[in-house]
Amino acid sequence: MPPDRLLNTVLRAYQDAPNASRTDQILGTTNSLLTSLTNPLNLSLLTSHFLVARSVWQQPDGLRTCLRILSIFNTAAIHVRRNEIDNAKLPAGKPLVGGGVGAEAWARAVAKGLDDKSSRWQHTLVLAGVLMGMEGEDRRSLSWSLRSTLEKAVATASNLALEDNSRTGALGRGAVVLALTYAFPLMSNANKALLDGSALLPAVIEAMLGEEGFQNGDFIQAIEHDITPPRSFRWPANSPSVNRIKHLESRPLAQSMGPLSRLGVFAVEHAADSNVVLRAQDSLVSFTAGVLEQWERCALSVVDLSVEPVKLSPELLQGPWPMLWQLLQKIMFAVVSTLQPIVGRCLLDPHLRNDSITPTLATKTLHVLRNLSFISSRQGGNTFQAYAFTYLTSLDILTRYPNACTLFLQETLPPAMTNVPSPVHQALALFYLNTAEHLPLSLSTPSVESLVIGPATASLSPTSWLISPANTPPSSLTLELFEHLAGRLSSAHFPAAVSSRLPYRDAGHEPTVSHLGHTP
Repeated sequence: MPPDRLLNTVLRAYQDAPNASRTDQILGTTNSLLTSLTNPLNLSLLTSHFLVARSVWQQPDGLRTCLRILSIFNTAAIHVRRNEIDNAKLPAGKPLVGGGVGAEAWARAVAKGLDDKSSRWQHTLVLAGVLMGMEGEDRRSLSWSLRSTLEKAVATASNLALEDNSRTGALGRGAVVLALTYAFPLMSNANKALLDGSALLPAVIEAMLGEEGFQNGDFIQAIEHDITPPRSFRWPANSPSVNRIKHLESRPLAQSMGPLSRLGVFAVEHAADSNVVLRAQDSLVSFTAGVLEQWERCALSVVDLSVEPVKLSPELLQGPWPMLWQLLQKIMFAVVSTLQPIVGRCLLDPHLRNDSITPTLATKTLHVLRNLSFISSRQGGNTFQAYAFTYLTSLDILTRYPNACTLFLQETLPPAMTNVPSPVHQALALFYLNTAEHLPLSLSTPSVESLVIGPATASLSPTSWLISPANTPPSSLTLELFEHLAGRLSSAHFPAAVSSRLPYRDAGHEPTVSHLGHTP
């Protein structure tokens, strides 16, 4: 069918009621027309009607629909540029490939179709798709001036969409963030600076933690309904909770969490309103606290790394289990990557660098890291650079405020235990010990006694679970916990008299690795 007749057909189809199979055909036809129409005015008309098509937008499939729109204009732009190059090589008189519209004329025609009938967030999707197709992978299809204009248009459309929350809605905010995860790396620093960080940061946090991202950690709670925990835990690979995790991982933003985190870093660094940054940190505190709470209630949380081959079924070990931990680690990386610039900004921003906000910000940061400790303590998960900077800088800040140091340790002091605690509580105890060892010089002597020395010596007593026969085979964190308890108490941070209080000094011998169930 000639392109002009096909255009009339698809314009009528845009008005149809939504139908999944029919919508797929409509999207495919739209993609074809974008590369075959010969009149730039028709390209503008097609774009304008496409963005208000009832068959596409009345029942969108969340950000999957938005990603398809982005992909359509990206693919069309690639083909238009490729056709332009091929047509330049054709002998005179030969029929042109595609519609014959050059890359620059095509980009301008599509942009003219972005009118007031459609939403700004939809414009962002189209503009980002065109930018990707024309300039992605170093294609250099547009002149410098037009490329810069296109980048500015992406920033402007994004800002206008995010400033109008009532019209944009959750889907629109997610669409803007999705578009920027692809367009942002292609934009010059000058045009990136046009983005409104104060409007962008809440949208990034919502996209990362909400339904289109990590779903507030609710996927953990769903696991409980599908587990049968007799002697060997079973979690069927075809259970609803496993399918939910797979569905989550397949979502557009979950697959782009690295670029999304980098966009979050930019937004934190460029937000003009410091209160927006503080609210973003509060969201991270609340989210990670919820993740920790849900994991504590999950039956799988009692399975230590050292006994996984015994406690978990082979099917679980080969499928859902590594998939779950991959998702949890993705959560940790995304949260910490976003938290790092918040801590960094605390060092430079005069609105955050004061005695009323700074210690609170550092304390909240440590609470986030503590909430994630059941993930970060697993096989060296806390060794990446962003984590180290965030943790150590927060500690350095906190040491300047003795009252804040005392309060944080009081809030996070692990309860005394004689029975072997769960892996979650072992991770929390290890985080406490790691943190407490940096703070004695900022604490009063009574606080050191009650918050550092007392708990540590109790943990090394003969009745401690660490040395108990019940801790056999030793948990995966036993050795690390013991080393912190036995080694750090005798460090230069503590008075010399402290070492005489250690229970193994009184007993005349020091526990060895073999006493903890390990083979020397």
